[in-house]
Order: sequence, then C-alpha cells, then structure tokens
Amino acid sequence: MSPHRRCVGCALVAAVVAPSASASFVFVSDLGLEQQGAYTGSFDFVQVNATTANLVVTLTNISEAANGGYLTAFAFNVAPGMTISVSMGSGLPHWQALSNPVDASPLPMFDWGASSSSSWQGGGPPAFGIGVGQTVSTTLVITAAPGVLSGLTEASFFDASRTGYAFAARFRGFENGMSDKVVGIVPAPGALALLGIAAAVTRLRRR
Repeated sequence: MSPHRRCVGCALVAAVVAPSASASFVFVSDLGLEQQGAYTGSFDFVQVNATTANLVVTLTNISEAANGGYLTAFAFNVAPGMTISVSMGSGLPHWQALSNPVDASPLPMFDWGASSSSSWQGGGPPAFGIGVGQTVSTTLVITAAPGVLSGLTEASFFDASRTGYAFAARFRGFENGMSDKVVGIVPAPGALALLGIAAAVTRLRRR
C-alpha cells in the first residue's frame, strides 16, 4: 500500500470512466507526489502458447482537463519468483519497453514498464503520451518458461510485496510546468460501483 493519502476525488472519477467490466484486474491512482496526475487502469493476461502471453495494459488519463498533461511512462512489479521477459507489442506508437530494473526515481525500482522515450524520466515530446481523457490499450509480450507462464495471472503483474509499490505512472507536460509520479492502488470490493452512484447523484444535483 502506498504511504500517500488516498485520492478520493480520483476514485470518484475512476468510478465513472473506469475500464469496461470485461477488464480482469482494475486499479486506480493514488494521490500523486505532486498532486497533478490521475488515471485508471486494468490488466488483461492472455496466454498465446506454452512460452508466450500477452499482457494488455489499458490506461485512462483522468487528470484535470484545464491543466493538461500526458501520461508518458508506466512501471510495474511482478510476483517474486516469476522470471519473465517483456517486450513491446502494439498500441502505443513511439513507446518502448523498459527492461528490468526500471529506475522510476524518486520511487523505488520496478521490474518492467514502458515509456514514450527510452527511460522513465522521459525525453521526447510529451504528446507521445496519453492525453487527458484518452484511453489507450497497449500489449506487452511476456515470455517465460512453461511452468512459470502457466502460474501467472493478471494479479501477478501488480505485486507490492517487496517495495510497497505495485504500479506507477509518470506524467509530463502539465500547463503549470509541473510533472508527476503517481502510484496505483486496488480499490476495495464494491467501492467503484458505490462511488459511481455518488458521482452521478452529484452531477444531477449540480444540474
């Protein structure tokens, strides 16, 4: 669990724009280090053959529209003992896979990830990232020994047992000149549905 305070506002938005119900493993953003970026995400793991599988990572940038910003990298940790290789598949032009370990400074090291440049810190145009309101799915190709691959599930790629962090995303290009690093958390069962109802009621009252 992240040591940062839970971003209740982000969770409310997540309930409205969370990935579809077909997503196998859903997570939302905690409060960012700079309190600028926010997202929802999901993992879908599909085994292709005995040694290869696809991990589909779907991310929605739900940062504040007026402040802009692009999600330009993400990183995740794999369950201990699961030795795998990760390469970039399809879905995000200009993006590259980040090899183990990923220097997600100032956060701890992560196992694997992807970036719109060659590193977590980033270099190229932020516009290569995921803009506010955009939902993008990208496929990472997972290669492992048959015995390892058969033991993997979506939850295997969201492991916080070693560092306290399972997933993180980096944001750049905010209108106020700031960037952000935002960890992911899993909401309590039923929380997204309840928050979605609360958000809908709030919108009706405003009207």
